[in-house]
Amino acid sequence: MRPRGRGGGGSSRGSGSRGPAPASAAAAEHRRERLCDRSSHPDQRCYSPLASVVLSTDASCYSATAPIIVTIENHTSTTIGFWDHQSGCSVVSIALRTHDHWQQVDWCFLMSPSVKVTLAAEHRLLVTIGPPEDDGQQRWFPGTYKAFFSYEVVRVQATATTPMSVGPGGDVESAAFSVS
Repeated sequence: MRPRGRGGGGSSRGSGSRGPAPASAAAAEHRRERLCDRSSHPDQRCYSPLASVVLSTDASCYSATAPIIVTIENHTSTTIGFWDHQSGCSVVSIALRTHDHWQQVDWCFLMSPSVKVTLAAEHRLLVTIGPPEDDGQQRWFPGTYKAFFSYEVVRVQATATTPMSVGPGGDVESAAFSVS
């Protein structure tokens, strides 16, 4: 696999577009507690049981040459921060199931410093990750994949160039999806 620059991999800059309107407390609690099995409901989103940050993909099955589109939804009341230089030089890690563990694919070898990206409360961010290049072809290997995302609670100050971490965040993952 070759190193990827910002133009060839994931696109994930900015604080996202305006997310859905705040939900009722009961709906928010249901969203936090529900885990999903997309094998029976492919359009269902997966939620972290303790967090209100949601990671979902736009499909449950992709062709080997299709980009994977991941949506990060921040349903918390605070801004979250996360680092780029993940899969495809985006802010999301894509991992392939190999035997009994998940192995990140399409590492970012960009020779620039990582940048902390923020996502405001009640906003969402779409991240598009194209297939990695292998032997001159851009393709995903067939198999079962998941998207992974790590974040922390941050405070954005008008005078600072980098958001300041103010609390722990979490790790979320999408439902498994396949490439064939």
